[in-house]
This record gives sequence, C-alpha cells and structure tokens, in this order.
Amino acid sequence: TQTNNQNRGSTAVKALIAEAPLGGSTDRVATFGFGRREQMPDSPKAAEAAAVASAAEGANEPKADPGQNNQSVCIVQRPIARRRNAVRINAPRRLVPDFERVPIVEKRSARAYRAFCRNQRDLETYRFRKDCRKEVPRMTRRGLRWASRLTVAIAMFSVSAVAHGAFVMPPDESAAPLPWHTDYADAYAAAKAQGKMLFAFFYKENDPTCWRFESRTLADAEIMRRLEQLIVVRLPLDAEIRVDGKPMRLLDHPAFQDMDRHEGFALIDLMHQSAPYYGHVVSAFPFPSGKFHTKRALKTVLDLPPGTITQRTMIYAVRTHPERPASAWGEFHPVLAEEAAQHSRHQAQIQLQGHHNWETRFHRINSRMPDGGPAVEVVAESWPGENLVEACVDCVNSWRQSPGHWGAVRARHRFFGYDIKRGGNGIWYATGIFSGQWRAMRP
Repeated sequence: TQTNNQNRGSTAVKALIAEAPLGGSTDRVATFGFGRREQMPDSPKAAEAAAVASAAEGANEPKADPGQNNQSVCIVQRPIARRRNAVRINAPRRLVPDFERVPIVEKRSARAYRAFCRNQRDLETYRFRKDCRKEVPRMTRRGLRWASRLTVAIAMFSVSAVAHGAFVMPPDESAAPLPWHTDYADAYAAAKAQGKMLFAFFYKENDPTCWRFESRTLADAEIMRRLEQLIVVRLPLDAEIRVDGKPMRLLDHPAFQDMDRHEGFALIDLMHQSAPYYGHVVSAFPFPSGKFHTKRALKTVLDLPPGTITQRTMIYAVRTHPERPASAWGEFHPVLAEEAAQHSRHQAQIQLQGHHNWETRFHRINSRMPDGGPAVEVVAESWPGENLVEACVDCVNSWRQSPGHWGAVRARHRFFGYDIKRGGNGIWYATGIFSGQWRAMRP
C-alpha cells in the first residue's frame, strides 16, 4: 500500500508540473521521499501545483511510525529567476546599466570561477566587482606585469653599470693630452717657477668616481683648455713627500687636512706671490663629500676668484646652489672679504652666531667702500663635526630657510665678500657682506 501511494503521488506531481508553464530555469532539483530526485518548478504557478500534489500525496500515505527513520519531502516554492535577468546583490543600478547585464560565463575566467567555487563567494558580488573595474584581457595583464618587471630590471642594470664606470663618453681625441706630472715635488717646483696654479688629482685604484672624473670630466675639451694654463699632477692616495729628510704621506700633511685623506682634487696657489695665501691650498674637494667630479663643479672651481680656501669654498657653495643666487656673481672686493673674515673669526672665538657690533662695523665698511653704499650682512653656523665643504653648503641652505637672509643672498650686489671660520666647538661660522648696486650682468 505504501509503494502504491508513493507511485500515485509521484505521478500526480509530474502531471501538474507538465501542465504548469515553467518561467525559470530547471537547473535545480528537489529531493522527494524514498530517495528519488525530480525536477523542481521555477514559476509560482508550477510551485503551487507541486504543493497541492504533495498535500494530496501526504493524505493518501499512512502515518509514519515514530520509531522509523523516514525521509521527508523537500520542495522549494520560491521561483528561481533566470540567470540573464538576475539582479546583483548590493549593486547600485546606476553603476551597472541594463545593457551590461550579460551572462556571467561570458565575463568570468576559469581561474576566477575556480576561486569562486573554492572560496564560496557570492556570485552577484563577484559580478559587481568584475564590472566596476576596467576590463583587461588576461594575457594583457600578464604582459603588463612582465613589462614592468623588465623595466625595473633594465633600470637597475643601468644604474649598476654607470656606478661601475660603464657607458662612459669617450674622451675628446681632438684635444691634446694633458702633460701630467707624477711627482709632487717636481710639479710644485714647476708651478712655482712658472708662477701658475698647481692642480693635484688624488686618485684611488678601481674607484668608479675617479674613473668617471678622469674619463669624462678631465676629457672635456673646455676643461682641458683651462687646465693647460695650470700645472697638473696625478697622484695616488699613498703618495709621499720628504719633510726634514723623513718620508711623509702627502695627504697626512696639515696643508691637505681639508681633503680628509680621501680621493679628490686640490688647488695650490703659486701665482699671487704678494697674497697671504701664496703657496697654500686654496681649494680642496674630496669626492665622498659631494658631486665634485662633475664638469659643472670643476668649471665652477676654476672660475673662482683668488682668495683663501675658506673664502673660495663659500663662494663655490653659493654659486652652485640650485637657485643660483646673484650675490656671488659681482666683484669679490678685498675690503668686504677682510671684514667677513674678521667677523667670522670673532664668532668662532666667542662660539656665538650673531651680528655683533654691527652698528660700528656698518659705518666703517661704508667709509671704506668706493661708492659708499649701504652694507648688508648675513651670518650662519653649521652643524658640529662637518668638514669645510659640507659646512659651507649647510650655511647656504640655512640662509635659504630665512626669507630675510635669502633676500640679501639672492639679490644683485656690485661688491660682495664671503668667509667662514671654525670654532673650538667644531662649528663653522659663516659671514657674507654686500655693498653697492648691481652694475654688471651675471654670467
């Protein structure tokens, strides 16, 4: 009897489903009693017919014994909408127009579908995220990733090659090679006899900076023409001289203390015999302290006016500033240079920065200048423990942070004077004094 009622109920369900029009897909199935699987209707009318058939079948069946484990009928009455007309969950309609509602199979890759099935993500949320980003083909995205990696690899290789001296411009073969000396004593004697400046280049073996300086900067035609007017000497870092009959490393001599025992170049003034800096080092630029191996740096050093090493280094720091202030392009006046040196020395002695006794010095400077113009002064101090070049650059940068000081440094003056001195506390004190109106054009 139970089997007959079961068959009659199943037949009634099939008949009602056949009569009801199906409005949705038939992808899902419902599990009925006794382990059989039948198709589940999708439209409301078909679902209602299936419910009536199920009720009729349940009326004809005998009551279930509580001791037995019988499987109940499971029918979902909610209709399933078509996949093409599915509405995205939590997706604003203004962001997803109707003409973009296409089957999910057409816009989803196999990898994304497997990830969706594995992680059990919501189908409509995935479609919304897919539509909100720009559609890029899978192979195109992979190609872009590999292109970016290749670009980074080429950039890293180029930087490494340049650092090790590759891709260096060939020297100018049309210019004659410089007559380099290899002994410092012979070069010093030749420069003193001819009354010329002595250019000393201290190189380090297998150093990329020295390689670029020698193969690019010193090979420039304009720089070679300027160096022809000087006596040039090329020395290793361990070059020695004899002092009182004893050998001594040249970079350990107090005259080259601003080189910090590093590779770089220095200038010794053997031209101005009446100047107090005659026979002294007037420029010292160790390569580790900055980009002094470039053509611009060397051209600026060769164009500096005569003066002490502290005066010339301060002028170099002002002229090589990125904004190129105009105060250092006038005439380097000896009166202003002397006043700047005295005030820098005074600040270093008292270890205090400031415009000390400016009223008295102001009238004295104006009386000594030819045009009697009003004098302007700027002062600054460096961080402790810096070398000469670093301190000069630091002082110029500190003036840049003050509108009042920078207005005087960047202004055009006819005469100027710069100097810097170091105190016992390891701090450098810089002074700049300007006077007169601008009459010459900056180069």
